[in-house]
Amino acid sequence: ERAKEFANSLVTDLEKDQTVIENQILFREAIYKSADTLMMMIKNGSFDTSLDKAARNFSGLRRLNRLRAYKGTIDQLKASGSLRYFKNKQLTTSIINYYNLLNEVDTRIQYIFDYLATNITPFAITHFDSRYMDTAYRGKMNIPPFRNMGKEEQIQLYNMSSSLQGNNFDLATIVLPSALKETQQLIVLIKEEFK
Repeated sequence: ERAKEFANSLVTDLEKDQTVIENQILFREAIYKSADTLMMMIKNGSFDTSLDKAARNFSGLRRLNRLRAYKGTIDQLKASGSLRYFKNKQLTTSIINYYNLLNEVDTRIQYIFDYLATNITPFAITHFDSRYMDTAYRGKMNIPPFRNMGKEEQIQLYNMSSSLQGNNFDLATIVLPSALKETQQLIVLIKEEFK
């Protein structure tokens, strides 16, 4: 009975995780597409002539979002030693593998946060006027979004965009879809085991 209670609670967490992971995939897609657009603009020379588009995509790179998975049940299972109630070793291994995969996602997202703090934020302070994103203020003051943006700075922005593009692309197309698939398989396994 206790195992069944934990199983039901775990399924509830996993079902919520599905939505969280799907949203995180969309979020990561938006960031790598912003990075792609910036890189293309710098490569084809349209950066200086499409500043509004460049500013929107640069702001898109700077957005933050953690994967807020529902770990209450698994934390309780681990802390109380109640994972032993799950007699099916394949199921237990699958549960542990799933949460290890979520930890990998957290580590990758933390890397992106650190990269933003170390590279993009100082670049933005030096080269981007955030007031530009306030459309009413921008129209009244006629301010450009970027300043001191010569060839070298555009190369620097290209390189940073490339790094963010790669990291977010991997998350959106490989790591998070794997986690989503694991979630779906775990739900089926748990329901089968405790029906």
